[in-house]
Amino acid sequence: MLTDAELWAAAPGHAYGLIAITMVDLHAYLLLAWRSRLFLRLLGLWASIKLLLFLGDILTAPEFGITYIEFAEYLFGLPPYVASVVFQPVVIVLAMLASRLR
Repeated sequence: MLTDAELWAAAPGHAYGLIAITMVDLHAYLLLAWRSRLFLRLLGLWASIKLLLFLGDILTAPEFGITYIEFAEYLFGLPPYVASVVFQPVVIVLAMLASRLR
């Protein structure tokens, strides 16, 4: 993210948004996940919100003068983006399972 020159040139607001999401993630995963059922559920909710944000990002394509398909192809061509999208459902399921065990 920090080295993606295209991201910083075309959409600095998105870059700062990704930094904010990363900061919240670090806080959530390191400090909150292990504490209680409520925090595990909040972690699942946060992963759901991130999944919607990541997928909804495709809808911002017109801001950059490209089609939705072109932007989706660009995003899904970035391994970190794909990993982020794929990882969110895993976090949701694991958070739900873990909260039931507590």
